[in-house]
Amino acid sequence: MTRLFNCVLLGFLFIGANGLVKAQVLTPQQWQEDLAFLSMSLSSRHPNPFHAISEESFRSRVDELHESIPILGDHEIIVEMASLVAMLQDGHTQFQGVFQVFTRQYPLRLEVFSDGIFVRSAPSRLKETIGAQLLHLGQVSAEEAFARVASATPHDNDMTLKNWVPSVMVIPELLEAQEITASSDHARFAFIDPNGREFILDLAPIKPEDSIDRIDALADIDQPLYLRHPEENYWYQYLRDSQILFVQFNRVQDASDESIAEFFARLSHLTPELEVKRIVLDVRFNSGGNNYLNAPVIEWVESSMQDSKIDSYVIIGRGTFSAAQTLITHLEATTDVILVGEPTGGSPNHFGDSVKLQLPHSDLTLAISSLYHNDAPGDNRKTIEPHLLAPLSSEDYFSGRDPALEAIISAQ
Repeated sequence: MTRLFNCVLLGFLFIGANGLVKAQVLTPQQWQEDLAFLSMSLSSRHPNPFHAISEESFRSRVDELHESIPILGDHEIIVEMASLVAMLQDGHTQFQGVFQVFTRQYPLRLEVFSDGIFVRSAPSRLKETIGAQLLHLGQVSAEEAFARVASATPHDNDMTLKNWVPSVMVIPELLEAQEITASSDHARFAFIDPNGREFILDLAPIKPEDSIDRIDALADIDQPLYLRHPEENYWYQYLRDSQILFVQFNRVQDASDESIAEFFARLSHLTPELEVKRIVLDVRFNSGGNNYLNAPVIEWVESSMQDSKIDSYVIIGRGTFSAAQTLITHLEATTDVILVGEPTGGSPNHFGDSVKLQLPHSDLTLAISSLYHNDAPGDNRKTIEPHLLAPLSSEDYFSGRDPALEAIISAQ
């Protein structure tokens, strides 16, 4: 199975969630007290909660929700709380409680490509949807559905949303709460397939324990290089024809059998033994880890660049976030590496190091950033743009092509 962009989504996402709202039904007053706790915690514990919005706007939304709670369903209250947290525009500050509760999902895996939203995986009974573009979801267009779900999704920038929103566009309670669908028991999906045929399916959600005979779009073709080892923290392959040393760095975490320092030290000894003209560091899926483990990676890139015969490239994308964003911010500022791919999902300066709190009555979890990583003082960009833009289209993905690596191979 392939991973693509939205496979590593912090604690925000619903996959594998275990917590539940307490068995008893909460009263409106208890929900209001949980809301007050959430609002107070964000205001007092976040390093700068109103960096992206005014405090007045935030307080107004809190007051509106407080007044509406008696007439809202539990799922609507939870989604509204998530929307409040998303207003802070901080991907590390997340209302994780949303997906501690909503465990059902529609049986499609969606992805945003440069040309729209497509199905990349589905049960065998829905194989006609694989490779099809989503046109409408429920009562709105696919684009409007994305925008409404995005309003309840934590993010640093628009690329974070492209990375995370598709995975939560299939949660029935979220879709109903955002008035995308009229019910959480079924939803109408409209598609157009690669041959131009339009069709509509009325789908019911499934539970996590339901077994699915799932088919992936790339199951019948050779996996492209960038999707071959998503489970590995880091790995490499030498591409002899193009004299490229391709290194994919998926997590800023030591593997059980070899630390980051040991791995990149091994690469440093290996590079002189090979006829390497280009090194390629691929961090497009790296959602972070431990900032302190980035040093060996930086040292390897810098030492490789001392060889005038070697060009250095780094592939970035919407999945580049947190500690991986810190790595890219440093490399961009201190080296001449060529960045290729998409803009990053993180910001050069960003919040992080979340602490978790439990809401008093529902026991739902709120994660709040505790630090501001000022890695690029005075840099107000929301993302880092690549020098060579190489977005992934649906045609690229479903044919197994990698436009980022192709751009590097063709570069002079």
